[in-house]
Amino acid sequence: MESIEEQWNQPLASDILSNSWTNITDAKKAVKTWILDRAESWAPSHHNDKRRLQLHCLSKGCSFHIRIAQKKDGLFGIICYTPHDCPPSTHAKFKQRNSAWYLASLLERDIAVNRQIKPKEIQERARIYHQLPRVPYMPAWRARERVRDIHDGDEGASFQLIEA
Repeated sequence: MESIEEQWNQPLASDILSNSWTNITDAKKAVKTWILDRAESWAPSHHNDKRRLQLHCLSKGCSFHIRIAQKKDGLFGIICYTPHDCPPSTHAKFKQRNSAWYLASLLERDIAVNRQIKPKEIQERARIYHQLPRVPYMPAWRARERVRDIHDGDEGASFQLIEA
């Protein structure tokens, strides 16, 4: 079993660049999570569709660019990557870092262990363990509900299974 310190280490750039995914949805989520883990930001390109994703920096002068597309072997992977060369202050107030899907991916284990965890405690854990200083209450609550739905299933779908 890994120690707590080893579990929170950020992946290296080479780790994500060599990965391949079977579908574009998993590839998009992995790359966006990787960018957020590095405390960076992105702006979407106008050329995105169901087969590719292109992201660039919010700052016009930055050369950051990443492109995901299907490779010759049929798997999806990173085709092109240029790192950020803008100052870190460019990424300071990027709202995606406080999104429910990102918080749920970071704190899934904590929420699964303690099903009655309060959103305030989620905010505190995000601040301490993931260096997210100002997580709003509602994204913390939505992250908890998202993980609960993943583990328990959708309540409406469960009632549909009961015969009339």
